[in-house]
Amino acid sequence: MVIDDTKSITCCTNKVYLHNLMIKNKIPTPEGKLIFKDESFSPQKLIDELGLPIVLKIPDGSFSKGVKKANSADELQQIFNDMFEQSSIIIAQKYYYTDFDWRIGILNNKQKYFIRSKYK
Repeated sequence: MVIDDTKSITCCTNKVYLHNLMIKNKIPTPEGKLIFKDESFSPQKLIDELGLPIVLKIPDGSFSKGVKKANSADELQQIFNDMFEQSSIIIAQKYYYTDFDWRIGILNNKQKYFIRSKYK
């Protein structure tokens, strides 16, 4: 059964909204920051703050759509250039390695299931 209400869809597909909601509710989330297209951007400053690699996300996406990993300053700049053609906001987050993809199902504000799938 699939239940999709507007608020849940917005929360799950808009990564800026989800990031802010998690912080507001004190849910642990990777260290990160919002980068705006019209602001000056220094790849090295971001690397100094978050280390490498850095995960970059456009706001609207699901199932890894619009998610990239930068392993160098040059790659970081190129991904930003590409993403800023699609969006005026990019989320940059510290990368944490895991062998697993994690999914949590919530209904009526209660956790209903937890899935851990091993990456191939």
